[in-house]
Amino acid sequence: FILIAFLFINMGCRDVNPVASTDSVPAITSVVPAEAPFGATVQIGGEGFGSNLSDQEVYFDNTLAQIEVLSDTSIQTKVPLEATTGPVMVITNSGDTLSGPSFTVDSTKNLFLNIDSINPTKGRAGDEVHIVGNGFSPSPEMNTVLFNNVNTPVTSVSDTMLTTTVTPEVETGPVSVVVDQDTAVGPVFTVERLSISGISPESGSIGTAVTISGSGFSSTISENTVTFAGVEAPIETASETELVAIVPDGASNGPIEVTVNGQTAEGPTFT
Repeated sequence: FILIAFLFINMGCRDVNPVASTDSVPAITSVVPAEAPFGATVQIGGEGFGSNLSDQEVYFDNTLAQIEVLSDTSIQTKVPLEATTGPVMVITNSGDTLSGPSFTVDSTKNLFLNIDSINPTKGRAGDEVHIVGNGFSPSPEMNTVLFNNVNTPVTSVSDTMLTTTVTPEVETGPVSVVVDQDTAVGPVFTVERLSISGISPESGSIGTAVTISGSGFSSTISENTVTFAGVEAPIETASETELVAIVPDGASNGPIEVTVNGQTAEGPTFT
């Protein structure tokens, strides 16, 4: 009788005091910030996300976003391009679909690193080049600019434009920008090497107009220097491929030279 009574009491106790479940219900509890532009970092808080990136998905109003950091209670992601204002949704690798608060996309800004254009697209050593895009660092030293993998100095920076100077080592190739280990590749920059291909006429007297053909000249007259056997000559007209100079007083037989942005090319002898 005593044994039966003990079992009855023990079973009764189990019914009265069931063990509480410790399992959390998967849910999104917060999205911070609630408004941001493309490329901005967003923290999604909640429960039951898991820690395995495999098959885990995050959407901003049906636009898939890349997960950067994941834990059971937090997801770090970035607002994807093409995202529109709407709810944030998480699909866990266990198959749960979690709907969160509405997120407002500021479509007037883009924080993703990209290059839209470069200006000019061709030039010589010493020329300034403006790189237009998004995602640049406001600190010049935090932006790395490469012309065909050759580093060039950043002289000024804004949110949407970098200014750099072409160095003598640069060869023709794509322009790229690196910020915080992200890389954006832009258009090809064509290097115009300074050279003289011919002169006409090849002989003459003081005051003769001589046409100098070649490449890498500046279309701005003041940026070109022409000498006849070391004597500087006045320049009448200038383009990127042709200069017209006047044989100066004191000129003697010798080579014609053209200097642009510190670079000098030697041409044929003028007599």
